[in-house]
Amino acid sequence: MSVRLLTLLLALAAAGADLAYAQEPPAPLPLGTDGHGVRLVQRGTPAHLVVLLSPKRYRQVAGRALQMVCAPVPDVTLGADLVGGPRHDFRDVPRPRGSVGAVLHPPRRRTPLVTRLSPQWDWCAFVVRTVRDRGRVTREVGFATVPLTPAGAAFADERGVALRVIVSDLLLLPRPERVKQVARWLHAVVLSSPAETPPPGRLGLYSDHRRHVYAAQTDRAGDLLFLDHDGDVVRTNLLRYMQDDALLWGL
Repeated sequence: MSVRLLTLLLALAAAGADLAYAQEPPAPLPLGTDGHGVRLVQRGTPAHLVVLLSPKRYRQVAGRALQMVCAPVPDVTLGADLVGGPRHDFRDVPRPRGSVGAVLHPPRRRTPLVTRLSPQWDWCAFVVRTVRDRGRVTREVGFATVPLTPAGAAFADERGVALRVIVSDLLLLPRPERVKQVARWLHAVVLSSPAETPPPGRLGLYSDHRRHVYAAQTDRAGDLLFLDHDGDVVRTNLLRYMQDDALLWGL
């Protein structure tokens, strides 16, 4: 298992813990913030984006390289199709099409991080980069996703759910008999069949312990995002995420 895939799994498990005890789906992500201490504000003329971090979040990036990418919401929508299976290794995820980026270098002392990026984008994402000798980037870890428009907020939620479904499927596929163990780790629910809809805001997993594995979760827009492996046949409406790694940048 790659380091990046393991990091994603741990992040998914932590996010699942927050949802496990919720009585209803979480509130929509506020515009201009990730809801956890990362904010984007507009300043200056012409307007440019400034990153404001809470003391806790700032300590996570102080003295390190913070890569920021802002992009429009892609035109391609969800669609069901038959595919040969996911091919992600999550080690080399390209930037989204039409995006702009900047590498920020937060000093040790907490301060606003000023960029030259305009606020015209739908969403922005950040990764913390580990840079070794000769400037070589050896690791990138997702830090935050911040929507700037309602369309960006909907997309940020959708892609977060899509990643959760895809990675849980990758985790379950090699050992389908461990569906209960995987569900406990990710704070998911075990479904009685692929026809069962998981509770709002919760990941649902199904396995026949042999060749049939199914993962699904409903996003805030009410769309059920799913990935269904039945032997050699794969059905999903997450085809765009499985064919375009760039849509998962920063997660």
